[in-house]
Amino acid sequence: MAFIEIGPNENCNRDCVECLPQFKTASMPGMDQSLVVTRVNDATAGHTTRALAADAEKDRQYIRAKLAQSGDAIRSRWKKKGKDKREAMILEAQSNLYRDKWPELRTMFDYDDFTDGKGFLSMDSRDTEAVGKAQSLNERLKNSQLLPYLNIETLKEDPMRLLSLLHHRSESKLEDWVMFDLQQMKLSVEGGSISRHYNSNCVVMYGDKYGELIMWDRAQCHRWNCIGYPRAVLVLEAQSTLLGFLRRVVDIIAPQDAGIEGSTEWSTLAAAGFKSSGEVEYWSTFSNQAFSAPPTFDPEAALKSARAQLAAAEDHLRFLQTDAVYIQNLLGKQRRGEHFTQMPTEKVWKLLVADLLVFPITHVRQLRNVVDECKNLVGLYSTYKYEINVGQALPKEYERALGALELLCINLYQGERIELEKILPTVPGFHRNYKYVTTSKGEHGSLLRNIDNGADNKDISEAYFRREPLYYALINLCKNPEDVDAIRVPFLMGFIDDHLAHANSKERARIDQKLYDHLARMSVYGEIFTALRMTRPLSAGFAYDTATEEEKQRRTWRHWRCTPGNLTDGESKKVSELLLALYETPMPAGKKDQAWLDRAAEARKHLAAFWTYARQVRRREVADVGFTDADIEENVALFAADQTEEYTAEATAETEMVEKIIAAEAAKKQKVGRGAVQTSWGDTKPMEVELPVARMKPKTRPEDYAPTASIDNGVAEAAPDADAEQEGQRIPVKAESLRIFAKMFPSSAAVVFKGAVRWQQFVTAMADAGCSATHTGGSAVSFDQCASTGAGGTIVFHKPHPDPEVDAVMLQTMGKRLRKWFGWDADVFVEREKGVK
Repeated sequence: MAFIEIGPNENCNRDCVECLPQFKTASMPGMDQSLVVTRVNDATAGHTTRALAADAEKDRQYIRAKLAQSGDAIRSRWKKKGKDKREAMILEAQSNLYRDKWPELRTMFDYDDFTDGKGFLSMDSRDTEAVGKAQSLNERLKNSQLLPYLNIETLKEDPMRLLSLLHHRSESKLEDWVMFDLQQMKLSVEGGSISRHYNSNCVVMYGDKYGELIMWDRAQCHRWNCIGYPRAVLVLEAQSTLLGFLRRVVDIIAPQDAGIEGSTEWSTLAAAGFKSSGEVEYWSTFSNQAFSAPPTFDPEAALKSARAQLAAAEDHLRFLQTDAVYIQNLLGKQRRGEHFTQMPTEKVWKLLVADLLVFPITHVRQLRNVVDECKNLVGLYSTYKYEINVGQALPKEYERALGALELLCINLYQGERIELEKILPTVPGFHRNYKYVTTSKGEHGSLLRNIDNGADNKDISEAYFRREPLYYALINLCKNPEDVDAIRVPFLMGFIDDHLAHANSKERARIDQKLYDHLARMSVYGEIFTALRMTRPLSAGFAYDTATEEEKQRRTWRHWRCTPGNLTDGESKKVSELLLALYETPMPAGKKDQAWLDRAAEARKHLAAFWTYARQVRRREVADVGFTDADIEENVALFAADQTEEYTAEATAETEMVEKIIAAEAAKKQKVGRGAVQTSWGDTKPMEVELPVARMKPKTRPEDYAPTASIDNGVAEAAPDADAEQEGQRIPVKAESLRIFAKMFPSSAAVVFKGAVRWQQFVTAMADAGCSATHTGGSAVSFDQCASTGAGGTIVFHKPHPDPEVDAVMLQTMGKRLRKWFGWDADVFVEREKGVK
């Protein structure tokens, strides 16, 4: 064994972006020079990779058979064990597992303990003592570097994690996990701490020859169908280690001679999916990739998800324009931020304009582009799906479509992570981490504060990781994910989810609703580009400058370099004044009388004035950057929801309903005057009477899938009118669920519900009505209809944070969305008979 000087690959360009990560070893510039690198001959290398692959596959097949035979016993016994007993069984299966969560971060900052406070391993190979310490450290931490999620704390904390590992790792082929397993060791490989064996050949990582060493193949390595030996051997070692551990675990839980058989309950669990113990929502497959099915890109699933996200964004923009209570409710919540209290009023309202005008339309435009690119990809996939196979070159047209979607989503993600860096100083929970300054020009800014009392803005990663782990994850999300030393986006999202799940209410409150919603947007784009990069064969990429004329006709690329500018100072001042006037003219609450109607009309007048001016500004913005006439009208239409026939009908129906209430009240008083002496002079609460309600005809599920069955040019459309057999739909639910749905779909304007509903109650009611809930990142939760209650529709709602309560305004808004996309209304639900599941 000796230290050797070698290039990244002896056959390819030294700077090849595909080969460099595959052949990178500790002997290269910028790597940890204390580590010894061994050149492995072909015979030894081939034997090693074949043996590791064979062992892993043998263990995988063993686990599959064991689960098929005794899955019920394994599930039941493991779930019944306490944390201490689970830990003992884990250690019995493998005694050298890392104890704590997030070992890739902990070990990175624990190097001080092994380097006399220098913070890095010795770069001098002649320092034998330091080299010995480094080798000892790396031997002890090898498992945590290969399999960072395989640690005692993670596995014993929630029994479902081990069960999900058993299912997904045994059901999916070894090759399906290759790209994921590569990503898990990214930081360790880039740091040079585990890539210590070199051979210039590559390893087949798919099909019947999985694990076989072959001569380097440029095309196959560049598509990652084959992988350079230094990296491939680590993947195979990780898979062999993991499956060997899982095999020993199942034998400990259910010994071979126990004679316990049955897997009915296990099959039911595996088919339904996995979620944290005690939770109704299924966990995010993005932030819990290790405990989910192997991450891969499914064009149709991506389109369905993007449509649901687009529908939520478009509905939000529509409610901002048509529901004064909705926009005033949001304004009241957002302007309470501590950051706003330290700003001039004019500055505050400019920022609120951005939150309620600029960002919503930007998000809609971005998601329409994502939907467009997904639709294009789905169409091409249906044409070429039989030609898309690992080991083969992708059809050129399909490959370009993959690259186009990846380019779009990585750029959208980059925009969101840059915006996150701007948002963090404005969030009250992280206010103390910044110094706020005012420049000589009167501009307001912020500097990151060093919590170790050192110079501001110096490298303070370790201090924040140890003392402010939540903030540490957030500032790392602000970094460019393309950087070599960047921490993986799914890892950071999972870190945040886990931290919030175990934090007290004060710590959870540090992330406000605006920030939580922003993380949801980052997750949308992050999940797509991450999945694309984990699906083989990989695309060669896409660049706008190489786009064909046909490709440039798609809206995404037609507008790629046509970015609307900012509001002028005059526009910003006027729109801020209009928004302030709207906020200061609240929609009335309480008793419905003529005064209520007058105040409501005044609030709607201010709402209309704000959006009328917003349309003027938008027309100027898009005209200035060269949009076509059709594109201009499409953009302006985004700000014209209050001009639609639907909105006019809703407003008219509400006015007529209140007038009927007033008339009924007058008739009641007149009757009292003619009869008995009146003893009550005014109600203390609104009437709760059932009056005829003028409603739009309920929508039902589309032939494709809700909520975006038909999308023309990326615009989400509601489902068509109900078929005759669907109009009689009834969904039986529990009494508690029925009460929640009654609040979402009030029978008339006279019925006023006060108070809030806990988010968990809402999710439980949706599950009771046949929907499965899945956390998709940040505040976003996706609800999917089962076949018995709909046509497989999907709708996205945002979980309130930090207080998980849905107020009356938001609850009824959610009801409007369910009416639009699922065709639900109050009369759809009936109380389930007792004893019926």
